[in-house]
Amino acid sequence: HATVAAWYAMTNSGLIAPGHYTQETSSGTVAIEVTDAQQVFMAMGSFNDLGNVSPSAISDCLGVPVEALDPTFAPEIVSSDLIIKLASPSALHSISPHFPKMIELSTNKNFYAFHVFCDSELNDVIADVRSFAPRVGITEDAATGTGNSDLLYLLSKRDLLPTQTTPYVISQGQLMGYPSRILGRVNQNVIWVGGEATLL
Repeated sequence: HATVAAWYAMTNSGLIAPGHYTQETSSGTVAIEVTDAQQVFMAMGSFNDLGNVSPSAISDCLGVPVEALDPTFAPEIVSSDLIIKLASPSALHSISPHFPKMIELSTNKNFYAFHVFCDSELNDVIADVRSFAPRVGITEDAATGTGNSDLLYLLSKRDLLPTQTTPYVISQGQLMGYPSRILGRVNQNVIWVGGEATLL
């Protein structure tokens, strides 16, 4: 994410010290935190609950059987993302996206991305994620700030987040060859999302 990279680079070069800042964007003023460990977090905005989508419509879009969806988790549109939970990592890997159907459903339901996750097999990771937004020209995204903030919001709303003092870790981009570890925190109902960067 460009914001994480920019603030990490400024901290790494000594231009700024760890602390709290704000950044002006086209969407308004965003609160930024740079930790002593040079992790960069952005405070995400408000969230809108926009209803559910039938599992059968989702399975057609993802190219997986309905049984691949986790039956305990109702898919829900949060802001611009349809949050979908699959039953296993193998189901997540098996997704064969049907982009025309994705575009049709996301246009009809007025959202942008299919944000698909499952429970991770790694102890320090709460979710493995794949995100598809063909309606806006993104076949698959390797690191999604807004999508993962919507995911954290929904998990928090449903009391599904574990209690911990360290940031939540979400894994994304592995199957694309661009592995990302997105970090998230929930502080007094504010969702913070960010990560670390690598200087090349």
